[in-house]
Amino acid sequence: MPFKKGVSGNPKGGRPKSTKTWAALIASVGAMTPVAAAERCIQIGAQLKKYGKAATMKELAVMTAYAATLYEPQSSLLNFLADREEGKLPQAVDVNWRHEAVALLNQGKLTKEEVIAAIGDDLASELFVGARVSAADTG
Repeated sequence: MPFKKGVSGNPKGGRPKSTKTWAALIASVGAMTPVAAAERCIQIGAQLKKYGKAATMKELAVMTAYAATLYEPQSSLLNFLADREEGKLPQAVDVNWRHEAVALLNQGKLTKEEVIAAIGDDLASELFVGARVSAADTG
């Protein structure tokens, strides 16, 4: 089927909105009357009684989350579970302060004495070479 300009290829208008998102759940509970909320709590209580003492609420929540990843896969849920189980993946962080220090030295906004006081003679000497600041220069 050829592409038609201005016509969506998805006749249903995109992925259907889930009614089980946290936002949808919070909104639906927030919109309940006290009577409706009490009735829903009774329904949930009856469902929970079926499990008896065989499982904790945490176990039920985790099992539900794992089941959701199998039957209604969402990358965000899978990422959440993996992050909780294995920890977040390391993210690279640029910690190169040297180019900023060199720029400040060259602009006269930072003195050699301030640099030496902050990072010590050895590291400061290395930085001065990169900044092309001679040992005789003063700030």
